[in-house]
Amino acid sequence: MTKGKLMTLADVAAVLNCSTKLVKNLIRDGQLPCLRLGREPKGRIDTRQYMVQEGDLQSFIDRNKKQRVVIV
Repeated sequence: MTKGKLMTLADVAAVLNCSTKLVKNLIRDGQLPCLRLGREPKGRIDTRQYMVQEGDLQSFIDRNKKQRVVIV
């Protein structure tokens, strides 16, 4: 049942070599599953911690790999 350790958005951004804003957009769009830790926000500011499991990140990477095409 384990999918590996939990990673912060900064960790995920470092692996993908992108910004944390892009990682947040991937989560918001449903392309990258995450865990939300903390209470539901009462106001407009969301203080919950978002974490991504290693296995989910690897699945995302595998789904989005481009196949190398050789044109002869």
